Amino acid sequence: MDAGGLGWSAGRVGAGRAVVAWWRTRRAALATARAPGPTLRVRAPGAVLTAEPGPGGGLVHCERSVLRVVVAQGGAVFVGWDAAGPDQPEPRDGAGAGGGACPPPDTRATLEPDTAGGWRVVSQRVLVTVGREGSVRLRTPGGVLLRHDTPPRWWEPEPGAGGPWRQRSRVRADARFLDPGGSPLGTEGRRVPAQLVVSGAGTHLVVHSSGAEGGLRFREGVPGDGSAHDRPGRCDVRMSAGPVAYWVLMGPVERAVREWVGLTGGEADGR
Repeated sequence: MDAGGLGWSAGRVGAGRAVVAWWRTRRAALATARAPGPTLRVRAPGAVLTAEPGPGGGLVHCERSVLRVVVAQGGAVFVGWDAAGPDQPEPRDGAGAGGGACPPPDTRATLEPDTAGGWRVVSQRVLVTVGREGSVRLRTPGGVLLRHDTPPRWWEPEPGAGGPWRQRSRVRADARFLDPGGSPLGTEGRRVPAQLVVSGAGTHLVVHSSGAEGGLRFREGVPGDGSAHDRPGRCDVRMSAGPVAYWVLMGPVERAVREWVGLTGGEADGR
């Protein structure tokens, strides 16, 4: 598949507006979030300690945080640090992810031990692995890596109090970053932390649940020429507050955006 030739479905402008409108609604609902204090300490999740399997995934306990991973029916993946759930936080006006029907978990999938002390969730549409240091990798059912999210870092006045955070990710070398409507992202990044990542191995849509101030920056990768090594694409999401929580929807562009619109309960034109 030619990633560069997928500008087609790029035409899903209406659906893209739905994603942008949803994020802006959440941001407005969290506009009164407390500003960080004058002295901030860095917190990282730390090493994985134990896990609690559950329907669709479960909880992975790290030294300084708890990671929730849930694979829903249909293949949508929710990832939430500090045990954030798919419906948290709810906007005060009732809009946002809670406005749609949150899909039930895929009860056939659950956390199970992986190699090197990690954990994994296996489903028909996606393979999610959690490394022993807290990294999250999303793969196709055949095991092809599409995305590698490193553990986030928080800057807080006290542990667990919340505050600005940052998370870095790597994607395939041939991946291209588009906005939810299918248009190329500007190199200066976007205030709406939503990204449609298209590569020859597969496509995935990532939307963060936090409505706080923030944005993303990225650098597209370079496939190796001949025997040269690939240089993966990179993405850097920074937010001023809110949970480190996001949905990942894999599959063709139309299906990924359609599933997202179903999650938010919004119209395809974003109104």
